[in-house]
Formats: sequence, structure tokens, C-alpha cells
Amino acid sequence: MKSYSNDIPGVTWKEANFLFFCVKGFLIPVEYTDEDIRSMYDSYFKRLWGNNERMVYCQDEFDKIWDMKN
Repeated sequence: MKSYSNDIPGVTWKEANFLFFCVKGFLIPVEYTDEDIRSMYDSYFKRLWGNNERMVYCQDEFDKIWDMKN
């Protein structure tokens, strides 16, 4: 399985979108390359490390948007 992280094996497309959503407030744009996504994921993972409140706050809204898109 392809991972959307250089550092963490098995990061899915949905997980990458969730992290992007927690920082930016929208899903990953279609023009992003796989390398853009891997770089973004690793950077945002470090940025959000320990910021559990932000990730919990984003979960419900992300789930709604993710379900509408898929």
C-alpha cells in the first residue's frame, strides 16, 4: 500500500486529507502531486503534534465534508 508520508508507513488518503483539513480547513486540492502530499503530511504532522484539541475540534466537520465528497 502506498503511504502519503515519507516518515510514517501506511498513511491513507483519508488520513492525509484529515491532517490537511485540520490546518487549512478544506480538503487537499486535486492539483497536489503525491510528493506534495507526502511533504505536506510530514510537515503538518509535526506542526500538530500534541495539539489534540485542534484535531478533535476538526473531526466532526471533516467527517461531514468527507462523506459528502465520497
